[in-house]
Amino acid sequence: MAPSELHDDCLRMNRIGKHLLDKARQADVVRPDVTAGDLFALINAVARTQEHSGPQSAERLHQLTLKGILT
Repeated sequence: MAPSELHDDCLRMNRIGKHLLDKARQADVVRPDVTAGDLFALINAVARTQEHSGPQSAERLHQLTLKGILT
């Protein structure tokens, strides 16, 4: 079975996310133990919170996330 366009887009997004995370690490603005997988999971959590609990809850989770991953 050939990979789908969505699969290809996900792989591309993962490569780009890892590249950006590597740049953030080099600039010493993100914790060294944060992975691209962590970031994608946190982004999904904020998006789900927005959908199910509203913008105020999502913004709170977003701010807590930033405080947890930034140096």
